Amino acid sequence: MLSDPTVFLNPANSGRQGVGWFLASMITTLSTWQIIGAVPYALLILLGDPEDQLAAFIALNASFIFLIAGLAFSLRIYHQLPLIQLISPDGNFNFRSFWQAFSIWLVLSALTSLVDGLLRPGVYVFTFVWKEWLPFLAAATVLTPIQTAAEELLFRGYLLQQISRLTAKPWALALISGFLFMLPHFFNPEMQGSFLLTALFYFIFGFFVALVTLRAGRLEYAIGIHAANNLATILLANYQRSALSSPAIFTANTLAPLYNIISFLVCGLICWYSLFSILPPKNQRKGDPNL
Repeated sequence: MLSDPTVFLNPANSGRQGVGWFLASMITTLSTWQIIGAVPYALLILLGDPEDQLAAFIALNASFIFLIAGLAFSLRIYHQLPLIQLISPDGNFNFRSFWQAFSIWLVLSALTSLVDGLLRPGVYVFTFVWKEWLPFLAAATVLTPIQTAAEELLFRGYLLQQISRLTAKPWALALISGFLFMLPHFFNPEMQGSFLLTALFYFIFGFFVALVTLRAGRLEYAIGIHAANNLATILLANYQRSALSSPAIFTANTLAPLYNIISFLVCGLICWYSLFSILPPKNQRKGDPNL
């Protein structure tokens, strides 16, 4: 994988750039996401049943399709750049990178939930109902990667590249990215438990995937990690008042914010070592020039 972050950040110095174009792009992207993208859920409230978990999940996640569309439109019209420039310098999506990060993080997420269940017996309840879970499996398999890819394109793609016009220092970029990623999650129901620790968790998540992106020089690792993280929550072990409401196999009645932070840091170290120390030599021996 590429290790020079300036290669990934270069699009911020090409096409049409400037404060005016950036503001126009952000206004268009956020309006498309939050206004037009809210129409499916508004229709569900007016015409359907908002208590239907599957319908609500589909309606809410549909807004991220509009986020990608708005971002692609803004990049092309305002910056005269293609959307793929937010993913990789070579204009390709490396599926091997995505699946490697996805697989590693999915296993780590499952193990984290297992350990949490052993440390806090009675907190997790077996809630598996196959007639509810299977439709969610189908919907989440399609929509969750779109949702997480949309967030990564915005936060670790567009915003990270634009912020690099102010500073190209990786640690500073990662800190800013973590802070920006934390802000919209203030409205999540998980914040009602332990606000500071939960906010810190979201900050660390954004900080970590930003560092991964800068180290890799590409976005596929971050998209894979984020998709695995959310799918594990939706399908395997969820929380009663989660923002990602779903009929998961296991459901916890309380959160452990401090455990979540500590386990994330441990998983982050394992994932980092796997992606940047173990996998590159193996891939190079197989003759893959992209890794």
